[in-house]
Amino acid sequence: MSNSGIFELLSSQQPSTVNTYVQNSNGVLALQADSTSSYGQLNVAGNASLNGRTVVITRGSTSFADGDELVDVVTASNITGSPSAVLDDSLRYQFIQVQTGSSYSLKIAETKLTTVNNAITNTSQNTSLVSVGTVVDNIINNNNTSSQNCTGALASTVCAITSSFNASQVHKNVVQLAPLMDGSMTYIEMNNLRAFGDIVNSRQESVRGQGYTNEFNPEKYLWIRPVGRWDNQSNRGDYAGYNADTRGIAIGADGLILDKTRLGLALGMSRTDVNDTSDDIRHDARVDSWNILAYGGYDFTPDTAVTWQTGFGRNNTTGNRYLNIENPTDGSTAYNGVAHSDYDSDTFQAGIGLQSTFHPMDDVMLTPELRTDYYRVKDKGYQETGAEDVGLKVGGVTTEALVVSSKLKAGIKLSEIVDVHGYVGRVTIQRTIVAKPRRHLLAQRTRRLPIMV
Repeated sequence: MSNSGIFELLSSQQPSTVNTYVQNSNGVLALQADSTSSYGQLNVAGNASLNGRTVVITRGSTSFADGDELVDVVTASNITGSPSAVLDDSLRYQFIQVQTGSSYSLKIAETKLTTVNNAITNTSQNTSLVSVGTVVDNIINNNNTSSQNCTGALASTVCAITSSFNASQVHKNVVQLAPLMDGSMTYIEMNNLRAFGDIVNSRQESVRGQGYTNEFNPEKYLWIRPVGRWDNQSNRGDYAGYNADTRGIAIGADGLILDKTRLGLALGMSRTDVNDTSDDIRHDARVDSWNILAYGGYDFTPDTAVTWQTGFGRNNTTGNRYLNIENPTDGSTAYNGVAHSDYDSDTFQAGIGLQSTFHPMDDVMLTPELRTDYYRVKDKGYQETGAEDVGLKVGGVTTEALVVSSKLKAGIKLSEIVDVHGYVGRVTIQRTIVAKPRRHLLAQRTRRLPIMV
């Protein structure tokens, strides 16, 4: 008999008997094992050649103890070769090959691992990973047919996880199942939203003669500004860091509609390229954004004014998660693929600020300012493509931030045409609220299970 696919040895049957057995490098010997007295066996009358892999299917059995042995899984007149790895569906046990010239057996070692969730909890503070671990546990417990023989994207991935012999190996594969940029995309979008609001706020300050530079000309009604930002977020514990490069343009127009009232409208367009900085995952993404803001202000006195702004926008995010799931027993690739994401986000922002200028000396100005800004990013749900049944189905999520900030600006008049301005200090209090999304790990012939992050 020649095996280049899957040869199953069921525990409910008498030992299978063949004259010869040749298992090539693509072959799998799938052994069902319920206990040391009930497991599949193969008796070969002649010679046996063992290559490929062995898969042990315990179906959640806990009837084994450390040091137990599945004796004579394969017997033959002469055995050559040896499977490159032993995979299994049990996180609790490892199966170690014991081979002689005429017998192939498996010795059992306990890993001290109970669930994927516990393994991740003990090695990580990342709640996304803990949630993914819970889903993998549910898939293991469901023990569907596709996962038993470790075939297919999801089944191979789960089998690689359950074949781990320590928590670190579990973590290495589970971390790759977390969502795009480890859930940081919303905060990248939020930063872009705040940056556009700051540009408009700078324009509002400048038309009152309180800007820090001559970037804007107060005598003109139209303004334009190139946008460039380079954000670098380092890893935060077990949360992946990222680099985000933004470039774009902001344009606007404003003017006095009454003696003390100014109104304006601004449009911003930008593109942000994001790459992770983690050693554990490889992700990249692109965010295309546009925002429109109505803004204005009212001067109570020449030195005291209130300013406001409000508007909305839309983001389109495309991303890639590069998956490279490894079998811990031999380092081979269990699954390699790319999960593609494409989704839209709606944004909203509103803010109000109060500032007043004091003149402690003729040529010195002090301007305290108090601002309150509200931001909201509403990501729509999406389903990843390109990664077979390892892709994520992600529900929508809404993130809100309320930012209260105060700052003190100081200015010195050097001449009739030259003023120097700068910050003396700034204090910001921020409250961010995230409505948790639902994420599903897709599985063929497996109930879709939610990941709460």
